[in-house]
Amino acid sequence: ACGMAGGAARPGGGEAVFAATHFAKQGDLGSQVLKAAPTGTQWAAGSSVEVAWGVRFNHGGGYQYRVCPAHETPTEACFQRHPLPFTGTQSLRWNDGTQVWIKGTFVSEGTSPPGSTWAMNPLPRIHFDSASSGQPRDFSGCTAPARGRACRVFDPPCEEGNPPWAPVNGSFAVDVEGLCSGDATRVQIVDVVQVPAELPPGDYVLGWRWDCEASAQVWTNCADVELVP
Repeated sequence: ACGMAGGAARPGGGEAVFAATHFAKQGDLGSQVLKAAPTGTQWAAGSSVEVAWGVRFNHGGGYQYRVCPAHETPTEACFQRHPLPFTGTQSLRWNDGTQVWIKGTFVSEGTSPPGSTWAMNPLPRIHFDSASSGQPRDFSGCTAPARGRACRVFDPPCEEGNPPWAPVNGSFAVDVEGLCSGDATRVQIVDVVQVPAELPPGDYVLGWRWDCEASAQVWTNCADVELVP
């Protein structure tokens, strides 16, 4: 529930590799090998707090934040008992500090756990070509490498002009990014979540889970927080 180093037990294709450190090696589970790392972050029970994440390879889909008491094993079952509801307005924040508030898409029907809320990744993926776009077989609006506005799976949440988009430095030749689309490495997706008032004070593990749509992947990450009265 806190991620796997490299995303697989053994190095695989694409970016499924992990350079071993004194913290972890390829295939290690974060929930098992990573020690507590207090961040100094304190959240008051019942308050609204800001959270954010950034895309490296954009696979669409949706995400959720949740917590698990630090004295329990941070399993998926534990995190599912304590999802954090989204509240407030979603926004995008660029590395230069610019921030734009957008209309987020949130889903609470048919979710897991039942009744919990998930947020849609607001940044549209940019397809490589028509064949990889998921469009009907005769679709030809996206030409390799990622040329044409139709390569975006939906309209972006900010004004970013016309393609061509910028290549992502140090990545595959077909990986491109717009101001708020594609593999957008310069912007964070910012949300506000509600800390359940009934949670007792103490140390918790904050979990983030991203279920991808354009690939059969689930990405997770964790951090340490303290809940105070």
